[in-house]
Order: sequence, then structure tokens, then C-alpha cells
Amino acid sequence: MTTPAQLHLLDGAADAIRRLNEAGIWVGIITNQRGIALGRMTSADLDAVHDRLLSRLASARAHVDGVYVCPHQQGTCDCRKPLPGLLLRAQQDVGGMDFGQAVVIGDSRSDI
Repeated sequence: MTTPAQLHLLDGAADAIRRLNEAGIWVGIITNQRGIALGRMTSADLDAVHDRLLSRLASARAHVDGVYVCPHQQGTCDCRKPLPGLLLRAQQDVGGMDFGQAVVIGDSRSDI
């Protein structure tokens, strides 16, 4: 996805995030976006996609607490999933997240 118009939420996703928010659970997005490194999209394009996502969630009274992006090519950084760089940054920002109590949801096995 490279444009906001391509964004589609799965049925029930916003409601699930709202329930996590209501339970006081931190919700974050950790995303590989190598399309930026490849020139398929810009950081501004990605920001527009995320703005649409956050707006759609807000319409359902849901929110994301943090968005962490790896814009790099594979093998050039420590932040590209499944490496832990972005998770560790989120953990530091949150003030010590207990990964033993965390759940990761991804769209591919390589993310986890």
C-alpha cells in the first residue's frame, strides 16, 4: 500500500483496538516499509497512510499509542522486523514494556 486510498481495516479491527485501549493496554504499530528505500513511496506518503489509519480508528473511538517505522532495505539496520530494534525503542519510550506480557500480530511469519 502506498496511498491512503488503499487502506482498508479488517472487520472488527477498530473495535478490538478500542477494547484494548479501554483495558489500558498499550497498542503500537511496528512496521517495515522498505518501499521508502526502494523509492516506491516517500515518508510523506507513509505519513498520509498513517494519518488515514489513525483517523479511521478515532472514528471508532480507538487509538494507537505509537507508530514505529523501519524504512530500510533488508540487512542494513537493526530495526527491520524480525530484528528487535523498533520493539526496543518502543519499550524505552513506554518506560519498560514487559515483552513477556506482550502480544504481536503480524501479516507474515517473518515479522515475528
